[in-house]
Amino acid sequence: ENGDPSGMTTVPKREVPAKQEISVFNPFFIFDQEVPINHLNYVFYFNAAGAEMASPLDYQTSLAVTVTAADYTDLAQLELPVRVRSIIFDGHDFYAHHRRLDLAEPSGGSNLVHSNPLRYADDFCPVDADGAMYHDGMYDKKHWYGYGTPIYAPAGGLVKEAVNDVPENEYRGKEVVHPTIKDTASAVFGNHIVLEHGQGEVSFFGHMQTGSLRVKKGDHVMRGQIIGRIGFSGDAFIPHLHYMLMNGPDFLRAEGVPSYFHDFRRIMGEQTKTVRVGQIDSGDIVEGQVRKPE
Repeated sequence: ENGDPSGMTTVPKREVPAKQEISVFNPFFIFDQEVPINHLNYVFYFNAAGAEMASPLDYQTSLAVTVTAADYTDLAQLELPVRVRSIIFDGHDFYAHHRRLDLAEPSGGSNLVHSNPLRYADDFCPVDADGAMYHDGMYDKKHWYGYGTPIYAPAGGLVKEAVNDVPENEYRGKEVVHPTIKDTASAVFGNHIVLEHGQGEVSFFGHMQTGSLRVKKGDHVMRGQIIGRIGFSGDAFIPHLHYMLMNGPDFLRAEGVPSYFHDFRRIMGEQTKTVRVGQIDSGDIVEGQVRKPE
């Protein structure tokens, strides 16, 4: 239930007030390779308030919208921001809760966020050789293998924002206690870095360890440079790194774009596959390549 709503209702709210919005969840998230996706035609059928439906195909008004599809190729050559073995708690795929941002929801939608920067976000959670995320009980942040793990710049760029002083969450028994934070970005993502690669691509790193950032606003960083460490700040219930690639530096207005990483290893049981370029999905276990900063 890590989403709102937790079910897969295509149209969870069906009554549309005048000049208002509702969220429509698109179930057509993948097509067979034989199907050419040049454009998609959507037709919405509306019934007037109080109108009786003679059949499910009965309607009073319809509206057609055409969406043109285009392949996306990253302009920056990205490497994994976490190099140690990690499970991808949420990734590129359809099952990630990041895709379920309801922009029509007043509490966190159209009056605040204007697009979905989280759409292709990845949650990195480092694990040990057996795939465990923590040792000696989960309700202590220091028991998590990821806590304090270095974070690397996936490509070179300019630091547009760096927040380093957000207090971390703590476990009180089995409850996560979040400090009161007024700034929206810091309340959601805790300590974070916004790294602009140029040509309309920006990396965002969230939930970082307090005081761990090695860069500040205005710094130029190289690919492979350590920029901070995984922490437990912001809207997080476990220590992990939230990473996303966006088409602008303002997460309230940017849209998420796909991030295809280069030269990493995918762990599949006793086998390891080297991936020259590819996406990472929920449940994948991956390792980055060890390289010197460029």
